[in-house]
Amino acid sequence: MAKRKTQTLSVPESVELSVPESVELSVPESVELSVPVAEAPAPDYLLHVEARLTRSQGAAMRRLVAGLERGGARADRPGRSDRRVDGYADAIRWLLDEIARR
Repeated sequence: MAKRKTQTLSVPESVELSVPESVELSVPESVELSVPVAEAPAPDYLLHVEARLTRSQGAAMRRLVAGLERGGARADRPGRSDRRVDGYADAIRWLLDEIARR
């Protein structure tokens, strides 16, 4: 069985978030992050986000998506709840769902 590695980043007033990442094709591992969050009013409309990623951000995104897909992670989509993570947008939804649950 593969050894699990973790990295921890401490930020005051934060939510801890565990994100699976894949080192080998079939063995996901986990990275622990602390994500700073603050109280904010909920929007009364759906939000849309577009972003260009650096090479390192793109590599991290691919690792995140691969780990979530292999782990069978699920995320809510507008109009559809609890669907399997399938791609970059779903990975972002999954991260935000994890923050929203805490």
